[in-house]
Amino acid sequence: MKNRKLISITLAMILILSLCVPALAAEEDTLTRGELVSALFDLSGVTDMEPKQAYFEDVEMHGDLALAVRWAVGEGIITGYGDGRFGPDDPVTREQMAAVLYRYAQALGQGFRGMWYFPLDYPDAAEISDWADEAMHWCVMHGILTGTDRGLEPKGTATDGQLALVLERWRKATEAGASDAVSAAAGSLSREGYVLEQAVVLSRHNIRSPLSGGGSLLGTITPHEWFAWSSNPSELSLRGGVLETEMGQYFRKWLEAEGLFPENYHPDDGAVRVYANAKQRTIATAEYFVSGLLPTAGTPIETHVAYDTMDPVFTPQLTFVSPEYCADAEAQVWELYTDTVNGLADNYELLANVIDMEQSEAWADGSTGPFRTDDSQLVFELNKEPAVKGSLKTACSVSDALVLQSYEEPDPVKAAFGHALTDDEWKEISEVKDVYVDVLFTAPLIAANVAHPLLQEIEAELTADGRVFSFLCGHDSNVGSVLAALGAEDYTLPGAIEAKTPIGCKLVFCRWRGPDGNAYCTVDLVYQTTEQLRGMPLLDLEHHPAIVPMRFAGLTTNADGLYAEQDFLRLLQDSIAEYDRIVEDYAPAAAA
Repeated sequence: MKNRKLISITLAMILILSLCVPALAAEEDTLTRGELVSALFDLSGVTDMEPKQAYFEDVEMHGDLALAVRWAVGEGIITGYGDGRFGPDDPVTREQMAAVLYRYAQALGQGFRGMWYFPLDYPDAAEISDWADEAMHWCVMHGILTGTDRGLEPKGTATDGQLALVLERWRKATEAGASDAVSAAAGSLSREGYVLEQAVVLSRHNIRSPLSGGGSLLGTITPHEWFAWSSNPSELSLRGGVLETEMGQYFRKWLEAEGLFPENYHPDDGAVRVYANAKQRTIATAEYFVSGLLPTAGTPIETHVAYDTMDPVFTPQLTFVSPEYCADAEAQVWELYTDTVNGLADNYELLANVIDMEQSEAWADGSTGPFRTDDSQLVFELNKEPAVKGSLKTACSVSDALVLQSYEEPDPVKAAFGHALTDDEWKEISEVKDVYVDVLFTAPLIAANVAHPLLQEIEAELTADGRVFSFLCGHDSNVGSVLAALGAEDYTLPGAIEAKTPIGCKLVFCRWRGPDGNAYCTVDLVYQTTEQLRGMPLLDLEHHPAIVPMRFAGLTTNADGLYAEQDFLRLLQDSIAEYDRIVEDYAPAAAA
């Protein structure tokens, strides 16, 4: 039964509506143990049980309740009282309901795997029974149980109306978790029959606090208080550090399994290189990653500029511009993304509603107004990052802060300022930020320009004598522009609310020796799913991050999904040379 699919959305909604109807006509009734297991049995979709006698003397033989009780007991979801009774008419408390729902999630292969404790910021959190503590934490983290002005009320009696809402939230949480598990299990960095010779990782930093502090527009654009971060603005959080250490450990186990690293590896000079942008969040990400990758080697983190400044290699800046180039680049951006930006109207409305923007200080003093889809203005300047003015920039700052808050704040309702958002709604919020990155960094004329230094760095690493592993730590704009410059085809990232370059993601370039003796390359995007970012389970070869292979326009793979090394290196070199072609094409016009 553990691999059985959940009931369809349609049938689940029928159940929810059927449970809600009585509550519309009268006050909500107390939920009983019999009603709870019957509702879960209906939700399970199980139809192949024989109608045998129930286990308990107070459950009618051969009835529907007997089937539900037998199923629930058999799955380890609930037990009787130990004296031959089940108590089908006994009321259920909210913490008992949480425990039953959590056990059912565990029966489906879900639930916490690693560290799970976090403070529950409710006045009555101390009243939760020890046996229900883990279940209550899981239900709160997934938004299944939410508090009231009185708190979580763990000892309060559950009602049938509450069950209707809770079951819908539970269904969404477990379906998302099942999707994450399938995605993570399906992906792999290994290639059976091929010997790994080298890996180069381009990483985005892990979870950081928002780029602006409370005195910025973020502090006035909502009447709500943002999450109290453990780190200063723009710096890596402790959660980000823990997540990155786990990723480092996963890579260590994978590299050891592939035979590229021996156990407790202390690399020779030049075999391993770790190079980070000189911002706190990127240096700290590299430090934490290395602590999981090479915990006893004392591997240094390489930086090339003064601390807290931007390294030109990791700065997605325009190192060539001309009036003609800027005009063509802008035309290309809007040709690609005008419809996408215009389609953000619903996203903007959701964003404004979540932060209650119209009740904010910024709204009252006129420093901000309604988000619009028609006021974006691009700015291209030499040796600066592409920029945009207008609603897209402001909305991106809010989107970024909310998404980061959703990872760091364990209560998803608090993360959304009192709104119980679905995963799809979180994706709508994140889409604003994703579109912002696309508009600024992924149009071909822009990507070839801003990604040029990093493309050169990646090629140098892949062809460096004696190098077996490289870790380059930068930003989402780096990952996005490199993929765009290489001509990556569209891809989807299951289990992530960030659609393109999730926090902490890693673009992994590998060189392999095939069974035919030839050299091959692969490129994969590795990322921790939303569930993993929030739950922080320990990562290993069995419980690994999600892995999605990248495909590139005009480049074919062999039957095993690998690129011939010479084909991929030619693509990389052509992408680097595209910058020179841009300069060659536009420089004469600029000189004239």
